[in-house]
Amino acid sequence: MKAYQVLEGEYEEMGDYTHFELVATYLNKERALEHCRKLAEEYPLCGDQLVEGDFNERNGIKDWDVMGWDIVTIVRFKEIDITE
Repeated sequence: MKAYQVLEGEYEEMGDYTHFELVATYLNKERALEHCRKLAEEYPLCGDQLVEGDFNERNGIKDWDVMGWDIVTIVRFKEIDITE
């Protein structure tokens, strides 16, 4: 069985990496994707460009990135296996 996590990214300038916080977990893939899109669309762009990535079948991840002076992942969709 699969579950789908919605993670929100926060750029850490001192460490120069994106830290992710779990926002929600869904059993419905479409609801999780809708939540990700909503979070990404609400992000203040300040002239930057929002880029929705493709779903990577190998690692089960899809990212929404903001591209400007740097590329920062602001939202991540992650497919996880919850079968024991």
